[in-house]
Amino acid sequence: MAARALRAGRGALTAAIETPAAARAAAASAPPGPLALAELRNGSRELAELLAERAEAGDALNAFLLAAGLRQIAEDRLEADHLRLAEVERVAGGAGWSRTAAVARAAGTGLGALPRGLGALRRWDARLGRLVDGLADAVVAGRLAAGLAGEARALAAERPAAALGAQSVRLPSCFRGFDQHPDDLARLVDRLRALTGAGPAPVAVVGLRTSGSYLAPLAAALLRARGAPAVALTLRPWHPLPAPKRRALRAVAEAGGLVAVTDDPPSSGASLARAAAAIERLAPRRVVLMLALFDPALPPALARWPAVVLPWEEWSVHERLEPGSVAATLERLWPGARVRSVRRLPLADRPGRGHCAARYRVAIGGRAPEDVLVRGAGLGYFGEHALAVGARLEGWTPEIHGVVDGLVYRRWLPADERSPADAATVARYAAERRRAAAVPVDRAAALRGEDAVWEVASNLLSRAYGRGWRAVRVAALDRAMRELLRSGRTSLVDGAMAPDTWFAGPRKVKTDERAFSNRNLACYDAAFDVAAAAAWERLDVDELRRAIAGETGEWIDDERWLVYQLVAHWAAVRDGRLSRHAARRASARAVQRYVAALYLDDLARPARGPCCAIDVDGVLETDTLGFPGPSPAGALALRALLAHGLRPLLVSGRSAGEVAERCRAYGLAGGVAEYGAALYDARAGEEVALLAPDAAAAVERARAQLAARADVELGLDHRHSVRARRPAGGGPIAADAVHAALSAAAPVVLRVVHGEGQTDLVPAAVDKATGLRALLGRLADGPFPGVALAVGDGPEDLPMLRLADRAVAVANAAGDLRRAGVPAVRRPYQSGLALAVGQTIGHAPGACPACRAPARVPGSELVLAVLGARERGRAGLLARAVALSLRHRAHARC
Repeated sequence: MAARALRAGRGALTAAIETPAAARAAAASAPPGPLALAELRNGSRELAELLAERAEAGDALNAFLLAAGLRQIAEDRLEADHLRLAEVERVAGGAGWSRTAAVARAAGTGLGALPRGLGALRRWDARLGRLVDGLADAVVAGRLAAGLAGEARALAAERPAAALGAQSVRLPSCFRGFDQHPDDLARLVDRLRALTGAGPAPVAVVGLRTSGSYLAPLAAALLRARGAPAVALTLRPWHPLPAPKRRALRAVAEAGGLVAVTDDPPSSGASLARAAAAIERLAPRRVVLMLALFDPALPPALARWPAVVLPWEEWSVHERLEPGSVAATLERLWPGARVRSVRRLPLADRPGRGHCAARYRVAIGGRAPEDVLVRGAGLGYFGEHALAVGARLEGWTPEIHGVVDGLVYRRWLPADERSPADAATVARYAAERRRAAAVPVDRAAALRGEDAVWEVASNLLSRAYGRGWRAVRVAALDRAMRELLRSGRTSLVDGAMAPDTWFAGPRKVKTDERAFSNRNLACYDAAFDVAAAAAWERLDVDELRRAIAGETGEWIDDERWLVYQLVAHWAAVRDGRLSRHAARRASARAVQRYVAALYLDDLARPARGPCCAIDVDGVLETDTLGFPGPSPAGALALRALLAHGLRPLLVSGRSAGEVAERCRAYGLAGGVAEYGAALYDARAGEEVALLAPDAAAAVERARAQLAARADVELGLDHRHSVRARRPAGGGPIAADAVHAALSAAAPVVLRVVHGEGQTDLVPAAVDKATGLRALLGRLADGPFPGVALAVGDGPEDLPMLRLADRAVAVANAAGDLRRAGVPAVRRPYQSGLALAVGQTIGHAPGACPACRAPARVPGSELVLAVLGARERGRAGLLARAVALSLRHRAHARC
C-alpha cells in the first residue's frame, strides 16, 4: 500500500528531520528519499524550511523545485500590481480602447519602478535567485555544489517574513499538471542551439510565471552546460517588467544575443503572445519561442515569432513508459522480485492537457502475472504527493508501488470492478478524507486569478449583473463568496467525484490528482466534494446531505450547497464531462430546490380552489445566471397564491420534463408543456401527450427532416413538439429549414414559434388554452375549477389569457398582448408577476401573516440579492448592483 511505499522510501528525509547531526551527516551519502507532502500549496516559511532540509539531504531536484517556488512568491510580491492596472489594460484592450490600455500599461510600468520599502526583500530575492541558478546547475550536473546547502539554510533563517506575507506558492502546470521533464528542456535547448548556432552570444531565457519560474532557470542551466552564457528571467503575463529586467533584456539584445521565451504548452497562446510582444519592444528581432506542445502546431497567435518546439510524441515521458524502462523501475520498487517480462496492454488514454497513463501485464518469477497502471503524477515532490495521499487514505485507494521520475506505479483495477458509489459511501469517504487530510489553513481564500472555487462562484453569480459583472465582483462578490464558503474544518479535497472514479471495495481512484491540478478549483471544504458527487444527478440530493451530516455531525447549509453545485456543474462542462445543456438544466434544478425550500416548503398545498395560470419564461423565471431560474419576487408570488388557497399552474413552451421538474420543486398540482402539446399531472405523477395520432406523426416527420441538416441542432427534451436552434450559439433556424420541416409535416399544419434562442414547431390544433383545459379537466374533483388569474408575456399566451377571469401582461410583454387589450402591470418579469398576484389577493405578496416570507437565514440575503438582480429588468440592474455593494460593505464593517 501507499503507506508501505512511503515508509520504505523516506530514507534521507526521515534521517534529516529525526536524527542528530552526526547521523544526519552519515545519511547524506545515501540517495535521498521522497518528499511526500500532502499539502502542496505551501507558504514561504514552509518552502524555505523544506528547501534547507532537501539541500542538506542532497536532493538537488526537490531543492530546486522548492527554491523556484519560493522565488516565485518573492517576485510576485516585488512585482505586485496592487491597483490591478494589468486587468484594466487587458479589459480595455479587449474592448478596443487602445488609448486607455496604453495609459494603464504606462502607469503600471511607472509604478513598478517606484521603491516601496521592499529593499530587504529585493536583496534577499537576489541571493535566492543565485541559489535557484546554482540548484538548476546541480539538477543538470546530477550533484549539489559545495556551499548550496549552507546558503539554503541561511536564506531560510533570514527570510523576510513580513515582506513575503502569507501568499502561497502557485503550482506549475509544467511539472505538476503535465508530464514535462528536464530531459524535454534539454531537447529544446539542443534545438535552439541548432537553430541559432553555437556561438558565444548570450541568451536570456524568459519564463512566464508560474511555470516559467521553473522552466527558465533549468533551460539557462542547460545552456550554460553547453557553453553558452545564459541568464534566466521571469515575468507575470500582463504585468509590467521592472527596470532591472528591462535593462538585462536590452543588454542581451545589444550584445547580439537571443531572448528565448518559454512556458508550459500553450492553449490559445494569448498570454505568450502578449509577453513576446512586450519583450520584442526591448529586444527587436531577438525573440525565439521555446515550447513543448500538446497540439501538432503552435496556436495562430504565436505564428509571427520563430520557434523551437517539442511535439507531444517526442516528450521524454514516452521513453520512461517503454516496457523495458518500466521493468527496470519495478525491480527497484520490488526488491528481490525478478520481473520476467512486461507487456504493454491497450489503454484508451490521450492526456489532452494533463497526465498520460499506460497499462502493463507484468510477469514476475514465482508469482501470478499482475497488471500495473503507470500514470504521470508530476516531477519530484509534486508527484511524490501521491504517496502522502495514499498513506492517509489507506484502504480507499489502490495499492501504490511507488513514484519514480514523475510516474506513479499502482495496481490496476479492472473495468468490471467499476462500481459507482451510493450516497452512504460518498459521505463516508468525504468524512474520512476530511479527518485524515486535515490541514490548519485554508490557502484557497488568498488565491486570485487561479479559479479557486470561491473565485469561480463569484464569476458565476456576477453574471446576474450583465456588463457590470466585474465591478460587482470587485466591490462585493469576491469577499462575500470567501465568507459564504468558509468552512470551520479545512482539509484537502478530492475534486474528482465523478461516478467512474469508484470501484468495488469500495476503492477510489484519482484521489491525488485534482486538488492541486492545472484545472485549478482550489478548495479546502469537504462539502465541495459531496456537492460535486451530486452534480452527476445519480444520487438523491437529500439522502446525500443527510448521509454526510450523519458522518460529520454537521449540516451543510443551503447556500453553500447551492453554490458548490453551481461550481461543480460549471467545472463538469469545462472538463468535457457534462454537456452545456445538461449542466444548465441541473443548475436550474438546484436553484429551484433552493428557492422552494426557502419560500414554499412550509406551506400546505390547496386541494381545491381557483387556479392561476402562469407562464414560466419571462414571468416566473429569467435567465439571471445563464440558465432559467426563479427570483425572490416570483417565489413570494407563488407563496402568496398557495397561502391564500389558490392553485398555481405552469403553462409553458418548455418540455414536459422541465415542467414536471418545476411542479415537483415548487409543489404545484401540474402544468401545461410544449405550448399545449402535453401536460404534467403532479397528483398522478404522469406526463400526458395531448396530440392526435396524425399530429404526433407530423411532428416526428418534421423532426426527422431537421435532424438531417448540419445547420440545425435539435432540443432533446421536447418530445411532443420540435425545438430547433442553430448549432453555434443558438438562435432561430434559417427560413429554408423551417419551410422544409413544414413541408415534411404536411398535410398537418405546424405553428412556428420563434424565440430568442430557438425555433419551435407545434401542431396548430393545440395551444396553451387547449392544454390548460385538459389539465383543468384532470384536476376537477367536483365543479370545474375556474381560472382566477393568468399572467403571460408573449403572443402564445393569448389563448390562455382569454380563459381567465383576470388576465395580466407583465411590462416586458410583447406588443401583441397590448394590442389585444390585455391589461399590463407597470413592472416586468417576476416583479410584474408579484403585482398581478397582489391585485388578485388584495395586497402585496408577503404583506399579511398568512403569506409572509419565513425568516431568512445568514447567507440567504446575498444569494437572494443575486437571484433577484433581474426581476425588474435591466432598468433596475444598476440600482441592485449598487445596493448589493453597499449592503456588503456595511456588513463587512459590522
